[in-house]
Amino acid sequence: MKKRFLVYLTLFAVIFACSDDFTDVPAIGALSDQTLQNEQGVNLLLTGAYSVLDGIRNNQPGADWTVSGDNWWFDVLTDDAHKGSTDGDQADLYLLEIYDWTSGNPYLAVWDGRFAGVNRANAVISLINKIPEGDFTSQLAEARFLRGHFNFELQKMFGNVPFISVENYDATEFNQPNSGPIWDQIEADFQFAIDNLPTSQADVGRPTSWAAKAYLGKAHMFQSEYAAAASLFTDVINNGPYALLPEFVDNFRLAG
Repeated sequence: MKKRFLVYLTLFAVIFACSDDFTDVPAIGALSDQTLQNEQGVNLLLTGAYSVLDGIRNNQPGADWTVSGDNWWFDVLTDDAHKGSTDGDQADLYLLEIYDWTSGNPYLAVWDGRFAGVNRANAVISLINKIPEGDFTSQLAEARFLRGHFNFELQKMFGNVPFISVENYDATEFNQPNSGPIWDQIEADFQFAIDNLPTSQADVGRPTSWAAKAYLGKAHMFQSEYAAAASLFTDVINNGPYALLPEFVDNFRLAG
């Protein structure tokens, strides 16, 4: 009798206590737009965009260093760099050095880290656009500088690439048009960074207006617009806070 009573009590509780409300809970490990719409949220997303520069992120093929936010490994295909160490160390990179690779080589997925960086930079820009109050000009300029950097690396490698904007960065349709070069969008991002970044930063690694100006010069140079590039480079060389290192070898050391 006691056992039967407990069964009935359990059924009663299930029937009358349950509703669909228990499904309306935030996703575990996810933050809503409302939660992020503040200075801390913007800075956290911006840090995520910076983090792609070293290649360490989620859902990536191969080792972390194969999908870094630049194309450093490409120099191994030239006389500008040597893989170093022994032939058995980083075998995939060694195969690139001796021109013996397959399409499965993780280093060749050069779009992976770059588009991840574009996506994260767009997330920062999109979030800032949704915040009605506050001055986020500096963070916006850094995000657009990063987007310009990632798109620059994509453009110079592939020629015609899709421009993933704020409007379609989270689209579920991955087949985006790549009807032509995206130099105009890259230049616009670097110009915004030039106009809105400070000339110096307290944090090492954050871009300055001088860095953005040098990047814009590189964008012109890759389009064979040498006069425009020379004007920007001359300004950076003559007026920027830079100088040549006294020892050439220091260019390849952390201290340099």
